[in-house]
Amino acid sequence: MSSVELATAYLNPSPQFNARANQLPDLLTHPAANPDPARAPQNTGKAWALNRRLSEEVRGAIVTACQEGVRQQVLADRYEVSLSSIKRLVRASR
Repeated sequence: MSSVELATAYLNPSPQFNARANQLPDLLTHPAANPDPARAPQNTGKAWALNRRLSEEVRGAIVTACQEGVRQQVLADRYEVSLSSIKRLVRASR
């Protein structure tokens, strides 16, 4: 067994890593264009504060669902927020 095979078996890399590693030769031969540093970045992300991302009704529904026994991870996936945001929202409602 070669050292590369041994390292691969021992380190157990993630599938995302393997997908990116397979793209590496193409990226080296065809590098992406560098963005213009003078151009201002566009804010395409979600608003940071949870109270701006979710309405009061949705936040109340999340708290109610959590109190009824719905797993917090399920709620985080359903409303596309992080698990820590769900936990923080539930903790604040106590």
